[in-house]
Amino acid sequence: ACLAGAVATLGCSHSYQLSHPVAVRATAQLERSASAYVARPQNGTYGTRTYPQSAEQTVAVLAGAFGKRLPRVVIADSVEPYEVALTTARTGGHRYLVFPEIKHWEDRATEWSGRPDRMRVRLTIFDTETGTMIDSVEIQGQSRWATFGGDHPQELLPKPVEEYVASLFGEP
Repeated sequence: ACLAGAVATLGCSHSYQLSHPVAVRATAQLERSASAYVARPQNGTYGTRTYPQSAEQTVAVLAGAFGKRLPRVVIADSVEPYEVALTTARTGGHRYLVFPEIKHWEDRATEWSGRPDRMRVRLTIFDTETGTMIDSVEIQGQSRWATFGGDHPQELLPKPVEEYVASLFGEP
């Protein structure tokens, strides 16, 4: 009974991991009076399959988290390489460039296959005035395996993104 309870508990929650692949963690907090430009990543893929809404879903979550803390957040209209995104952010008068990269996006029929949805997104924050990296994090998530359908990789993003962005502003 204890083993069944433990399995049920573990199988009923999503798991997340935040890791800083580059040791650049900012000691200074982001300024709340500034604005941010959120670059649009390429859509996520798994094998040969591309998930057409994954980029839109990712930038929406990022814009929402930064938008709670900054007076102005603008999302890129199209995919831009870093250099173009930085120039666009500077031209638009934005202090921060939020540059997401979808590294892995896997939407599975977990309810019948038992294989969890997975996602991995790298976020890099740049100071547009200097072009220097403020921080970089890799967010990984995996859905619970005990599901009745309706779970998707984009549902793994809001909680860890919110926690990460809050930390950039010195929030607990």
